[in-house]
Amino acid sequence: MSQKKIKTGTKEVEVGYFYTEVSSKNVDKWFAIEKVMELENIKKEEVMALGDNNNDIVMIKNAGLGVAMGHSNEQVKKVADYITVDNNEDGVAKAIEQYVLQYY
Repeated sequence: MSQKKIKTGTKEVEVGYFYTEVSSKNVDKWFAIEKVMELENIKKEEVMALGDNNNDIVMIKNAGLGVAMGHSNEQVKKVADYITVDNNEDGVAKAIEQYVLQYY
């Protein structure tokens, strides 16, 4: 597997998979979450974001609870509040069970 770098404005974002993301300069996953938060009157502390790649770092850093998948690279794991197991071990489900469903 090779890593690609995508230029976004003045900075480059490494992408570790065989795909390319194209978006406007100031738009990322956290930007989209913020718009939903505004529309639904959701507080940052009520948001859990899960990700596994460098394009998820901003989202993971800004969420009330940022979760890195077990197979994430070290840059992603470093900014996360919690590291779950990988996709093959149902990491998303385990994070939801631990941090969301326990309150219902």
